[in-house]
Amino acid sequence: MSRISMVGIGGVLALSALLVGCRGTVPGAAGSPGGDAVTVVATDLAFQPKEIRVAASQRVTVRLQNKGKLLHDWTVEQVPVSAVETRDSDNHPMGGGIMSGGGMMSGGVGSAALHVASNAGQTAEVTFVPGQAGEFTFYCSVPGHRQAGMEGRLIVE
Repeated sequence: MSRISMVGIGGVLALSALLVGCRGTVPGAAGSPGGDAVTVVATDLAFQPKEIRVAASQRVTVRLQNKGKLLHDWTVEQVPVSAVETRDSDNHPMGGGIMSGGGMMSGGVGSAALHVASNAGQTAEVTFVPGQAGEFTFYCSVPGHRQAGMEGRLIVE
């Protein structure tokens, strides 16, 4: 292969990686057939990325990778979603309610549309289909974590 072809291929790959990194999602990633996947890294009192962009009516998987020393969760209230599934989520009290199967909250003031929890060193997933465009706040519901800055934005386009 000529040097020009190699440089051209390298440029396309670099541009693709940059575009994927800016959006925060990877179309058709493993574990999310026909949808997008994004990994959200939780450290003690921070999320990375702090902004996630997804498409309305498209299947999305959020992987919560906990690199902290404490339990963390990824919670979104009042977002219209369907087909919610969780994998490897740790159950824990949140806002007066307890996690039930399928990732939905039962009872309590803090009921959430999306919720997935992960203990230190673990990874959990929530898959869903956002119903409409809008901006929604995600946060960690562990007492004191949101107040310390553990929140971000989920933007459905």
